[in-house]
Amino acid sequence: LLDWGSFLLATGRSTEAKANFSEALALNQNLDHLRLTSQAKLAQACLALDDSAEALQLANDVWRAIEPDRGQGLPFPIDTMFACYTVFQAYDDERATAALHLAVTVMQRTADEIEDPEMRQSFLTNVPVNQALQALLP
Repeated sequence: LLDWGSFLLATGRSTEAKANFSEALALNQNLDHLRLTSQAKLAQACLALDDSAEALQLANDVWRAIEPDRGQGLPFPIDTMFACYTVFQAYDDERATAALHLAVTVMQRTADEIEDPEMRQSFLTNVPVNQALQALLP
């Protein structure tokens, strides 16, 4: 559901993406880490639909849960952190910088753990969220 929702969101089908992420959230309610990723993606869909109150509330709830332990245990930590960043950035929330910094740190740490240089480069250049993060770096 998360991948399909991400596709829907990327192709401008925000209403469908929101419904998809809402379903993922309902299904993952008892699985904390998947619930958090579902919430973060739902926040992005709300952002795309100009629902600032819901987007900010969802991103805030996710950020409060993941920031203290730096996203440990999340199935898609970089995606989840980047989702928080995009919502915070859109509404000039001061937490955008911290979310971006944490996402970049996790991306770089993950890349450093990939021993094969070609695979490391592929991780950094072919994964869409990593491309987006690198585009934001100075």
